[in-house]
Amino acid sequence: MIQEIAPHKFDLTYGQPKAQDEDFVLFIKKSKTLLRKTAEENHEIPKFSDFPEDKEALKENAYYLFAIDGNHYYYVTEMPEHVSDAYELCPTAAYRKMHPMYQAFAGITATQIHRFKESRKYCGCCGHLMENSKTERALVCPECGQTEYPKISPAVIVAISDGDRLLTVSYTHLRAHETDSYLVCRLLLEKKNSRLLCTSRRARDILQICMPSPA
Repeated sequence: MIQEIAPHKFDLTYGQPKAQDEDFVLFIKKSKTLLRKTAEENHEIPKFSDFPEDKEALKENAYYLFAIDGNHYYYVTEMPEHVSDAYELCPTAAYRKMHPMYQAFAGITATQIHRFKESRKYCGCCGHLMENSKTERALVCPECGQTEYPKISPAVIVAISDGDRLLTVSYTHLRAHETDSYLVCRLLLEKKNSRLLCTSRRARDILQICMPSPA
């Protein structure tokens, strides 16, 4: 699993450390991340030092995300247009093939924080532009004080087997650039229902497969 990055240590503690040249920087636009091409089907997360002409401006406007093994990761919303051809905007599917795995986890996590910030850009109460909180990982409306926090979806991944066969779902129709894309099932846990019951309902309602109802 992409989140299994041991022995590396992930630290999501909120803070505002000053960005340094050797810190990692992620520019994300419409869920695509600017990554450096290193080899066929592999990419790297760039550092501020990779953009010598623009690193000071990038560091000044960078938003601190988290740390892995003490290495800091930042998010920026703007990137100079003259970036080298060695970089490209990659969809999240690129992280499935990225090595080392802990860097793929960093990219996916940064994308999730980006989506939260983009979906809460304006206040749901008064419509004012939201601002980053100075004390915690949240967005705050300077007009009415409404505060928005990242939401946690209680999802689990399940494996439905039949003998030596494993049920998978094809996502090829959603990823035109991939010719063979299959995943095991995902489901959201419903309040007061067990994982087994949710799995049974998912198989019946979505996948049209009959499973014995749990007792």
